[in-house]
Amino acid sequence: MLREIIALFQEQQNITLSKEAICSRLNISPDVLEQMLQTLLQRGRLVKVSGGCSGCDACPLEDYCATTPTISLQGYALVKSEVNHVRNLS
Repeated sequence: MLREIIALFQEQQNITLSKEAICSRLNISPDVLEQMLQTLLQRGRLVKVSGGCSGCDACPLEDYCATTPTISLQGYALVKSEVNHVRNLS
């Protein structure tokens, strides 16, 4: 299921996704998703984004996120190294 979450971000072109959007797309409960998101955060595969996106120049997550503007006010995004890893596999 962790791979499915990563794949969902990749399918969505690495935009920030809310927990609700992830639950809906993968048809899983919020409690189960929370545990999986925590695992991905701890492993450095995702970053948590709060407050929406105001652009990369002012963002403290610039070095970590996929540098795609967020559409969610609070959610999760792939880290840059994960995006680059996927690109290198292609």
